[in-house]
Amino acid sequence: MAASALTLATGAKTCDLGDTTISATACSGAWSGNDLNQDLTAALSALTGSNLYSFVGTSSTTTGIDSPFTNAFSSTGGTFTFSGMITESFVLALKAGNSFSLYYYEVPPGISELTFSTIGLELNNAGKPLGLSHASMYAAGGDITITVVPEPSTYAMMLAGVGVLGFLARRRMI
Repeated sequence: MAASALTLATGAKTCDLGDTTISATACSGAWSGNDLNQDLTAALSALTGSNLYSFVGTSSTTTGIDSPFTNAFSSTGGTFTFSGMITESFVLALKAGNSFSLYYYEVPPGISELTFSTIGLELNNAGKPLGLSHASMYAAGGDITITVVPEPSTYAMMLAGVGVLGFLARRRMI
C-alpha cells in the first residue's frame, strides 16, 4: 500500500526558522496530523537533501522520555535539554494540536539544549499557539552521535577527591 502524501494543515501558521533559539537551516510545515504515524520520506528528503535519515527518539508528555531528550514540555514554549552534545545534522519535529512542523539543523556547532516555541504550528481561535504534544528527532545522514558532557559538579567532585589524596600524601611525608 502506497503511503499518502503529507498535507498542509488548514488554518495553521507556517513554520519560521526563528521558532527555536538556534535558527534552523530550513523548516517545513505545518503539516496535518502526527509525525510519528506518517511517512515523512518526501518531507525529510526535501529538507535534508538526502535519503539517509533515521528516527532517534521522542520526548512526549504522555508516554515518558526517550533518548536524546532529558525533559518534556506541554507548554507553548520551553527548553529541551539533550542527553549530550549534538554535533551532527538533525531534524526536529514539533507537534501541537493536530499539526507538526519539521526543523532542519545542518551540522550545528554543538547543541546541548534548544529553546522552542509552538508558534509555527497550530493556533487556537484567539490566534494563540497550542501546547506541545511531543518533539521527535531524526538524524540526517543516517546516525547521530550524542557526546555526553559531564556536569560541572562532576568536575568539582573529582577535583575535591584529588585534593584530599594530595593532602593525605603530603601528611604521610611529614
